[in-house]
Amino acid sequence: MSSTQMFKAQLKQSFCFIILQFMAFVVFAEIEKSFAGEKVYSFAVIPQFHRQRLQEIWLPIIQQLEQASGYSFRFTTARNIPEFEKKYFAGEYDVAYVNPYLAVANNMHQTYIPILKDVARELQGIIVVPISSPIQTVAQLKNQRIAFPAPNALGASLLIRSDLKNSFKINVEPVYVQSHSSVYLNVIVGTVAAGGGVQKTLSQQSQAIRQNLRILYSTRTVASHPIMIHKRLSHVQQQIIKNSLIEISKYPNGKNLFLQIPVNKLGDANIEDYLPLLELGLEDLRETK
Repeated sequence: MSSTQMFKAQLKQSFCFIILQFMAFVVFAEIEKSFAGEKVYSFAVIPQFHRQRLQEIWLPIIQQLEQASGYSFRFTTARNIPEFEKKYFAGEYDVAYVNPYLAVANNMHQTYIPILKDVARELQGIIVVPISSPIQTVAQLKNQRIAFPAPNALGASLLIRSDLKNSFKINVEPVYVQSHSSVYLNVIVGTVAAGGGVQKTLSQQSQAIRQNLRILYSTRTVASHPIMIHKRLSHVQQQIIKNSLIEISKYPNGKNLFLQIPVNKLGDANIEDYLPLLELGLEDLRETK
């Protein structure tokens, strides 16, 4: 056999192998879907907003996901971020939309993997003050009461507290109020001098809230919130869920649904996107209780 004939034979074998792999994936995917009705998967969302608002945003997406994947899902969240983290680390959720630091904090446990994120915009923490506040510099926040949603919220707490401590060398009195929405309300009513949030959640507030707040400071940017999936789900299940969400986000109606999160463009995520967070020294600021 000539070298050309050998090359053609090898090429044919490689092509056939690829086709067989694809066919096997399709077959396994159909088998997975045929048993989909036997299990309801939990889809958890970190409580950045109150439960009703989260349901308004996520239930239409989950309904579309059920139709696209053939699987059944149950929306779930928690009363507050610490409770959500506890259940997340215990592996109670099948799929979870979480803050970026939970991707690497979880990586130590190796129970979830990131599959998707907003690839068009990164996460950035912000400090907001009342629109009429006399505070004009971060230095003026020294020893002031500052509202945060939770100790371990990445953009709205950890990044900000890290900058206050390491860049501005000031101490503040943190007040944890359980959600981003509560932060903004506490700032407006004056129970605190300022509050920590993120640009994404501020943009989701009503005009009445936004027009009464002023951004005093913005942190560095980091990779956006990932959608994580538990490793107990098979590779085929993971791919079906991932591909279904991406397909939904491509259609006009689906894109509008994701903009409510807000996610501008859904794309691939992997653990390498979040490893730089380990270099920021945030672990010293985290609460593990």
